Amino acid sequence: MKNKQKMTSNKKQKLLTALIKTYGSLVTRKNLLEFEAAGRGNVCFVGQYRSGRGKYQLPAVYESPEQHDIRLAKRAVLDVHLL
Repeated sequence: MKNKQKMTSNKKQKLLTALIKTYGSLVTRKNLLEFEAAGRGNVCFVGQYRSGRGKYQLPAVYESPEQHDIRLAKRAVLDVHLL
């Protein structure tokens, strides 16, 4: 049985940065497979950035789903106050 460790935000940010330096901010599934085959890391978390069939738009800064929800909630509160 494999010991599954949760990938930290810091590790995900390093992988995103390496992907962007290598392929740019718009990557394909083929790019991700090449990246993993080269032993540069597991990029399974990139699926959340899917922008089309086999394409992924990468953000410059990694944001966990929890951070994303908090940011959207804060924006909604600000929008209500501005009305």
